[in-house]
Amino acid sequence: MADFPVKWLSSDMGGSPENGDQYGALIELLKACLVTGFNTKPIASLTYDSATQQATASVGSGHGYLKWQVIAISGADQAGYNGEHRVTAIGSDWVRFALDTAPAANEATGDLIEIKTAPVGGWEIAAEDADNHRAVFKRTSERATEVMLMVENGTWGGHSSNSGRQARVSLIEEMIDIDTYTVAASRQWPYSAKETTRDWALLGDGLTMFYLNRYGGQGKHGVFVWGDIKTVRPGDAYHCVVAGLQDGTWSSSSDTYETYSALPYFGSTVEMSIARAWHQLPGAVGWTLEGVGDRIGSLISYPNPQDNGFYVAQGEMLVIESGGVRGSMPGMLQPLHTGAGYDKAVVDNLPQMDDVPVMFRLAASRGNAGKETLMAWRLDRWQEV
Repeated sequence: MADFPVKWLSSDMGGSPENGDQYGALIELLKACLVTGFNTKPIASLTYDSATQQATASVGSGHGYLKWQVIAISGADQAGYNGEHRVTAIGSDWVRFALDTAPAANEATGDLIEIKTAPVGGWEIAAEDADNHRAVFKRTSERATEVMLMVENGTWGGHSSNSGRQARVSLIEEMIDIDTYTVAASRQWPYSAKETTRDWALLGDGLTMFYLNRYGGQGKHGVFVWGDIKTVRPGDAYHCVVAGLQDGTWSSSSDTYETYSALPYFGSTVEMSIARAWHQLPGAVGWTLEGVGDRIGSLISYPNPQDNGFYVAQGEMLVIESGGVRGSMPGMLQPLHTGAGYDKAVVDNLPQMDDVPVMFRLAASRGNAGKETLMAWRLDRWQEV
């Protein structure tokens, strides 16, 4: 069966979490995206076409599934239909996806065959409070560091009366229960869009996730990360990073780009922490991405004037810590210029990357002088999980 370790989920998908203004909204989003999935629907019929090696599920109008997303099928008597599949085409009331091998029957049977948006997987809830205002997420892979994700999405102080909504996102160690743990570093993530259109996305695998949310007076996407990088240090046990907002609260009417993450901006360590430095002694330190140019999507004009081309650097960007290379950022590619028309596009025919789907997203960054930058993630595999 095909393996889909990397998933992307967004507010454009049917049945997606609201990520609204209430306490616990970000926690509910992370649960749905990382652990449970969403938009479960019964399948009226499920058939296989041997000529195309694809299956078509009839799911009714307004189903909300999108091309390129990963869905999960369950309940079919023929095992070949069940499991995770990437959507290749959609219609008003059907969803199509490829199968690796022909199922035992060209028409699936089963008492209740269902489809849903597949979660990232490899994450579980390690602890949560009764109010759904605090939750700890743990990676299940043996390759993951023991650092856990704590999300405080209630009255901790980031849900302000000026319409700025922030959750506190932490790197924690040595957790005993929801109240007993050691904090390595904490940053803030926005959750409610408030006066702008609800528009979020999450991309991830079993070790690392990227979260984008549209917010603020500028109504741009901020981009954030939590998870393990690819480390160069043998025996590294603390290569877990987080990038967040500047300290303090933001207003939904704020026009400053200082309220966006510094993640796309090379050389900036503002609100970017790694659980421990290379020497592994307690104490978080800053980190930054390093690529070509001064930020992602900024090296050359778009389109390239010499050939009207579109260029994406295929190598992973370096993660710099304490003046040296700690590793690289999994999954992220570097567009060398920014073309707004690529926002939310998935392309699978980049040079030397045929059949590798790559998703593009526009995002603002701290200190970016009012410009958005085009970011990219490959959707096939980031690392071994």
